[in-house]
Amino acid sequence: MSKVTIPIAEVEIGGSLQTWHYDNAIIRTDVTKTIDNGNSIVEGNLDLSISDIGNILAVAGEVEEHLMSIYAPIALLDSDVPDPLPNNKTLDGTAATVLKDFKDWFVPGAEAWKKDTDDFIIFYSNPFAGNEDKYLTGSELSVINGISGSVDVHTVEWAQNEVLTGWTKIEL
Repeated sequence: MSKVTIPIAEVEIGGSLQTWHYDNAIIRTDVTKTIDNGNSIVEGNLDLSISDIGNILAVAGEVEEHLMSIYAPIALLDSDVPDPLPNNKTLDGTAATVLKDFKDWFVPGAEAWKKDTDDFIIFYSNPFAGNEDKYLTGSELSVINGISGSVDVHTVEWAQNEVLTGWTKIEL
């Protein structure tokens, strides 16, 4: 299940996401469509590409409850989890609030793989191993994607194909 929120002006005739909305909401009976506070909200089994998510975010929309994958250099694990990502702070030895490293951000049950050459990782956008309501949002994935030019967000299908050979699942 996925939830997409788009400003109404972008899905009306002439709006930048009119065609996307027509194809993924209007003509489909298997998704829920609502209007709330000037937004069109589509919920259901949506097949979203990276381009779709980028287009939705570009018009101040949001994508929630949609599982994605992140491909990054393994050095990301020693980097701070930036604001505004959820659950990104902890206490240090002096009880001061500090940012967590990515390696400390994941909880048991989160899905991650390490490339056998020890230089890249892939993890799903469920670092807290919860149901859809715990998945990172599209805007949160955009923050991770912006950390460096070598971090990329992909579909789950891409990750499933990538990890078939040359990758080892990390047991958390």
